[in-house]
Amino acid sequence: MSPSAAAPFVDPSVLSVALDALADDTRCIVCVVNLDGTILWVNRLTEALCNAEPGTLCPTHASQVFPPEYVSERLEMMREAVATGRPVVCEGICWGLYRRTTFRPIPTPPEEVPRVLSVCRPKPADEASPNDSGDPPARRARFNDLGPLAALTDRELEILDLIGRGLSTAEIARHLHRSIKTIEWHRVSLGEKLGATNRVGLARIAINAGLSNGPLPAPDGPKSP
Repeated sequence: MSPSAAAPFVDPSVLSVALDALADDTRCIVCVVNLDGTILWVNRLTEALCNAEPGTLCPTHASQVFPPEYVSERLEMMREAVATGRPVVCEGICWGLYRRTTFRPIPTPPEEVPRVLSVCRPKPADEASPNDSGDPPARRARFNDLGPLAALTDRELEILDLIGRGLSTAEIARHLHRSIKTIEWHRVSLGEKLGATNRVGLARIAINAGLSNGPLPAPDGPKSP
């Protein structure tokens, strides 16, 4: 075979840089994980989101990075991908952002634990679930990683959701049968916890987390006298 007909060779170090750049430019969290839950490789964005020094996440068990229930559900999907040889796609909250994750089985030496490539990317609120890549439709995850939103109370999450839907303070107060002063106090608390200086910033956080995608939450009952 002539050199021109041979398959092009890419130095592994160059390929690694290219993959990191692609993942970073598309804001994707990219990991190689085996079915034991051990993280074997991550891109730089994943390390940055974990506040981890380069190279310190591998090998690490995924439960040291994500909530246990979140990890357990994703490992089920990875096992399905390996068993069927087909990608599995799910949508849910990861690090406080609504994302679409695709799990793809990748070649693994026979004597080693099967490996899966996980690519997790932000999902725009106006993007339909089906895509044109031939992958199966996305399923909604049961367990989420709320990230910074985990510090919020249930009431604060509810109010953040309503802010993301464009409701004013007065409208939220009527919907929840609470005083405007109470809702405003919660809004200030939300801003302090999430680092948002105004309602626009809070609304953006709610939309990016996918909180405002579903039906409007049921209103509270009237306050007791």
